[in-house]
Amino acid sequence: MEPTPEHLGDAFAAHLPLAVDPGQREVRVVTISHPQRSQAIPDLRDEAQPADGRRLVRTGTGETDNPPLGHIVVFRHGGTERPVVTRGGLHLRFRMPSVKTGMTEVGEGRGEELLAMQCEVDGNIVQFKCHPYKFDIAFGGPRFTYRPDLAILYRDGRIEIVEVKRTPDDLSTDDKVSLARVREFVRRCGWEFSIRYLEDIRGSRWREHNVANIFGRRAMALTNHESSRAQAVRAKMQQMGWGDLISLVAQHDRKHGNAVVERLIAGGLFTVDFDKPFHDRTILSPTPIVASRPLPGFEGIAA
Repeated sequence: MEPTPEHLGDAFAAHLPLAVDPGQREVRVVTISHPQRSQAIPDLRDEAQPADGRRLVRTGTGETDNPPLGHIVVFRHGGTERPVVTRGGLHLRFRMPSVKTGMTEVGEGRGEELLAMQCEVDGNIVQFKCHPYKFDIAFGGPRFTYRPDLAILYRDGRIEIVEVKRTPDDLSTDDKVSLARVREFVRRCGWEFSIRYLEDIRGSRWREHNVANIFGRRAMALTNHESSRAQAVRAKMQQMGWGDLISLVAQHDRKHGNAVVERLIAGGLFTVDFDKPFHDRTILSPTPIVASRPLPGFEGIAA
């Protein structure tokens, strides 16, 4: 049974003017690169409609166009609440207790699980959610619904909606048209859209291994001395070598110091290139401190 807004959260209306019928104007094509082959989806961008986050308003709290371009239903399914992913699908399910979101992230498929783990430990990402929304899109063709696999909030304020696929071959012609409409829908809301493939998510031969190691440290407790030293280094906003940071936080215990550095990366204080092997000369980049900010629709849920 499909979850309803009453079960799962607040509804939003993107009050956008109706788009020009794509069949009445030239349709451009954008190529999305892939390591082995490329695929193209239609570009339904309407240059007369700029991206504007103010288009997104909570249902019943502001003026909307009639009819609206669509609605976004928020699935607050973490923790003990009912998950969106049920047992009726074909992909492997996963449940991931998240320190970053403060909820249990529920998803399906190896690619989505790996991407969720990367989001959990990437300092450039301040929030993310698996299966967070249902889009009810009512422009550019027949009305349809779409559920993104992830939503990602970056430290610089960007919001990215992500569709995860194993390969480009998993997309039919109809899928490509639907995803093109999704991309234009979220673009007008001031968000971004991407398709991530399993091979791209896995990255280099080092990424999956490195992410798993950092992921395993995310709940490790730090001493006051370790935390204060790390925060002092971060405040200078200067890059530092992995080995140099070990010397500052745990000078007399190199093994423990290595674990502390991994915990600092997992906690978002520093970023690192997950596609390269970790060693003493690995460069760590401090992350700027930003005000806490939730994904739209998840206000009031403490992480």
